[in-house]
Order: sequence, then structure tokens, then C-alpha cells
Amino acid sequence: MALLAGAVCAETKDVNLVQETQQFEQGSKVAIVVGVKSYDQRLNGFRPLDYAGEDAKQVAAVLKNLGYQVELLVDGQASPNVILNRIRQKGKLPGIQNGTMLFYFSGHGFAVGHDNYLAAWDSVAEDLQDSGLGISKVVDAIRSTQVRRAVLLVDACRNDPRPGRKGGSDSYMDVDTGEGVQIFYSTRFGDVSWENDAFKHGVFSYFLMQGLSGQGAQNGLVTFNSLANYVEGEVSRWTDSNMSQTQQPFRRSDGDFYGDFVLARLGETVKSPVIEINEEVHVEKQQSNERSIYDNAFATLLQEPKEAIPEFRSFLEKFPKSSLAASAHYWIGEALYAEKDFQSAIQEFLIVLKDYKDSDKAADAALKMGYSFYELKDWDKARKTLEDVQRFFPENKEVVALAGEKLAKIKNLSPDSGKKSKGLSDRALYDDAFATLLQEPKEAIPEFRNFLEKFPKSSLAASAHYWIGEALYAEKDFQSAIQEFLIVLKDYKDSDKAADAALKMGYSFYELKDWDEARKTLEDVQRFFPENKEVIKLAKEKLQIITEQSKK
Repeated sequence: MALLAGAVCAETKDVNLVQETQQFEQGSKVAIVVGVKSYDQRLNGFRPLDYAGEDAKQVAAVLKNLGYQVELLVDGQASPNVILNRIRQKGKLPGIQNGTMLFYFSGHGFAVGHDNYLAAWDSVAEDLQDSGLGISKVVDAIRSTQVRRAVLLVDACRNDPRPGRKGGSDSYMDVDTGEGVQIFYSTRFGDVSWENDAFKHGVFSYFLMQGLSGQGAQNGLVTFNSLANYVEGEVSRWTDSNMSQTQQPFRRSDGDFYGDFVLARLGETVKSPVIEINEEVHVEKQQSNERSIYDNAFATLLQEPKEAIPEFRSFLEKFPKSSLAASAHYWIGEALYAEKDFQSAIQEFLIVLKDYKDSDKAADAALKMGYSFYELKDWDKARKTLEDVQRFFPENKEVVALAGEKLAKIKNLSPDSGKKSKGLSDRALYDDAFATLLQEPKEAIPEFRNFLEKFPKSSLAASAHYWIGEALYAEKDFQSAIQEFLIVLKDYKDSDKAADAALKMGYSFYELKDWDEARKTLEDVQRFFPENKEVIKLAKEKLQIITEQSKK
């Protein structure tokens, strides 16, 4: 279920859109973006989602590009208290009362009692009223900031949210809206919201990103209504053609909401309905064209980072003095970073820092340059760069905090860090590795291997091998992942990780397009683990996909 609620003060009623655009651009723009993918079925009672984490990361990227100051919380960072505290902290920023606040959540969510709940990373399915995050609490926290424009985007209540429940049976209830609130549901009550392997996103979130990136714009503006109109049409059309059940978003509002308000300006000139602007027509057309080329490159970035690189370079060749040049260089760097070409990424981030040092991308470029040195294991340069981030961008609390987190990891990689770990218990060392897994899966692999070397007979050994397999799977090293899952099945066949390991081994063969092995492994899951209803269900779903693909 996805919900889009816009809370506006009475001053926005019947407002002139040109005036509203000017006020929007002058105010602060902040976003709290939350994604929970890695639920633990046995601990939480929720099955993990395929794309909730990626949804959040991509939405964060879109909003950053639109000028929002973004706070991204993924998996282990996303507990109810942390989320509410971040909302309140953003509400203390200067000028926020005249600004815009956006809250986005991607994960599980449904109704319990008389309230709708979001399933945070540490929420428990059977105790959501105490452990979940009530949407009413999110709304109350946002209202307490007295922000002028507030938008809630919640992509949750996906199909089959809990084991043994039919998709949609525990969906959000039809709650009453508060004063000045619009609610935009991703689907009708009781129906499901789909995730899709082709998009690698939730369907609602995918079209939401497309809408924010320009497809939902009118005259260069993305407004509440233009975005909702676009998402409603695209989600229902696409699911009607491609899914077994149509997902039909719809809106409702209380009687106190009128007019519209701006969520993003994409660079086109906004003309007053009273005063026609006839001067500098050539300049307006050029600005519109350059924005269009930039937006197309950014849309490509969201789907295929590598393919976006030549598009951004073409943009820079055509418009070397564009106000978007710094952002173009930055996104080239991000794309190269995603492709693990860290040396080339550093060169792009350096261009931003040298030639566009006063741009709003400078702090992010410095941070990612430090990350790139870290990935190259050049600890000295990584440390120096990240310390420079803290020194030269003290006002940017987000990048300063991220730089501090990475510096702490570098410190733990120093020669002395190994001495500290010698005295740790197997549980403490395992928990440290698991905490790393939630943030940086690749970095958790050597930590789990270190754990297994120190404690080969630990009761946690099966889990350690399993999580190494999961980390390798996340890194798309499917062959190596299969070897780890095999260790669990051979050496720890009676462990509670055996069924999960068999399932993910089948998934790995699927990703390698080894259909025969994938089918055989997933059929074995059903034969050898009949008591595990969750893995059987997931195995059947993947087998159905294999069957459908074999017909094409």
C-alpha cells in the first residue's frame, strides 16, 4: 500500500501557482527517506522485500537532484525512534516553517486496531502496536515542525506482507484524514501493491520517481496534483497489462483542502497568467532544451548508471557553462563509482571540487571521493579526504556524519584493531560482522571469515556461512554465493539456515540463467523442507517465473 498525503496550512488555499512557486523556491526543502528490505523472517515475522532498499536509495537520489536536503535511513538505521527524531531535527532547520518537508517510506505496512503502522527494521509482526511506527505518529511529528508544505510518500503493504496471510488482507484501513491533508493510496483497500523484477522497484515507487524526474511535470513544475495524476494513470495501465491484478491508486481529501502546491521545479520558465513574458525567447528555449537533455541523462542513471555516463558527457559538451554542469560531473562520478571504477570517479569528483567549489554538489563530491579512496584501500588518502570533509563543510551535517562513520571504519582497519578483537566473544564478533553486513555487505565478508577462523565450532558458524553467501549474492558473485550456501547444506544440514540456504542457492542458479539447476534446487526446497511454508512459497513463485520465461 502506498500513501501520499500533503498537509498544507490554510494560507495555501486558492493560491496563485506563480506565487506558490516563488515561495517554494525561497523555502527550505528537506526529505526523510526510509527503506527496509532486510527483514529477518524468524526475528520479525516479515518476509524480506526484494526492492524496498533500492527504492529508498533511488528516491533519495531523485530528491537530491531536485534540491532537497535528504536524510537516508536504510534497514538497521530505520527504527521508529530514529525516524521520528530525524523528522523533528529537520523541523529545527532555519526557514523550515516556509519550506517543504517530504517523508518517504518503503517496506511493509498494514493496519492493526484503529491505526496504520509501518514495519520498521526492528518491528515485530505480532506486536506492531508497540514495535511498529504508527502513521499518525509520523503525521504528528511533521505537524509539530509547523512546516508550510508536508508530503508523505509511503510505499508499503506489498503482497503477502506476513507468512500465511493473503496479500492485502492486512492492508491499510480507510482512515479519516486530518485537517488540510490529502491522501493518495497506491491501491484500493484490500488489494496488493506490486514489486516487479523488470523495474527492480515497487511499481508505485518506480512511476513516482519517473513523475518526480519530469514525467509528471506541467510547464516545468511537478505539483501535488500533476504528480498524482501521472502516477495514477501509469500504475493502473501498467499493472493491468502486466500483472494478475490491476493496482489502482486513488485519492481522497477532507473538505478543507483546495488548490495545489509545488513539489519541484524542473527549470522551465513559469509564466504568469496575467503578464506574458516575451523577452529572451531564445534563452528560454535553450534553457528548456538543456534541462531536457540533463533530465534524460538522469532518468538513464536511475536505470543503467553506465549508460548515463556518455549522456552526461554529451550534455557537458553541448552546455559547458550550464548551471547544471557541476551536477552532471557529480553524477558521472556516482555512475563510475557504481561501476567500481573508483579512480575515474575520483577524477570527476575532483572536477566538482576544483571548478565548482561553491556548488551544492561540492560536499557530496568530497565525501564520495573519500569513499572512493576507501574502496581502493588507500587508507591515508581516504582518511585525509574525509577529515577535509568535516573541516571544509561543517554546515552540512549529513555529509559530516557520513564522513565520521567511514573514518571510524578506517580506524578499525588499522593494525591495532586486530588486537582489540582477540578478546571478543564469538557472539560479539559475530554481531559486529552482522552490523557491518547491514551497511556494507561486501565489507562484512572478511569479518565473517575472521569470525569463522577464530570460532570454527561456534553455534553461529552456519549463520556466518549463510550471511557470507547473502553478501556475495548482493555483490552479484553468484558462483561464490552458491559455494557458501552449499557449505551450510552439507556441514550444517540441521541448522535453521539450511532451508534459506537452499532457497538462495536456487535463486543464485536463476541469476546465472542455469534454469535446470535452479528448477532442480527449488524443487528440492519443497521436498526437503516441507515444514517451512515461507521458503516453499518463495520457491514456488520463482519456479513459476522460470516456467513463464521458458515459454517465451
